[in-house]
Amino acid sequence: RYSALPIYINRDGRWLLSTSYDQTARLWEVTAADSGSNPALVERAVLSGHTWWVWSGAFNPGFNPFDRTAESLLVTAGQDGKAIVWRIIAAEDGELQALQQATFLAHRGPIHGVDISPSGRVATAGSEGRILLWNINQVPQLSLDEWLSGTSVNQELTELRGHLGAVLAVRFSPASELLVSGGRDNAVIAWNT
Repeated sequence: RYSALPIYINRDGRWLLSTSYDQTARLWEVTAADSGSNPALVERAVLSGHTWWVWSGAFNPGFNPFDRTAESLLVTAGQDGKAIVWRIIAAEDGELQALQQATFLAHRGPIHGVDISPSGRVATAGSEGRILLWNINQVPQLSLDEWLSGTSVNQELTELRGHLGAVLAVRFSPASELLVSGGRDNAVIAWNT
């Protein structure tokens, strides 16, 4: 078993997402604690779709797989250059299923960070020094040949450049008007979105 990498918690504190060197991310439910004890974590789903380390993950705002009116999406990002959009659904028996909805391949190397704004825009932080912004419900699709050649896509895709090396982290402000990135160049950059 490999080490857990960063751990992410959704806005209401009920769900955790852990990433790992074992090519998976794991979704955990935080259960209520007895008086005086710590809450328990129950593993609810294993997200298997990456072919290398999973560096980062993010919850779509309003994430709750037990609420049929909520759009329960996650995005994971990894060393394999993929950002995978996952739809988490609850079966009638309460078991959770993680379904791959789309794969984003527009970076030219590993993706170190990902975040999702309240409006559904996704920011991914690439090792090639680019931040890419895209819509979680309209993932730009590229073939492997298009991806390798650097072909542009027709869908909404915004590129931000400013770091002198790999971008390691991205975070949206609560109102989505600001995106902040941090890179291997020791720079922190604020972007208007």
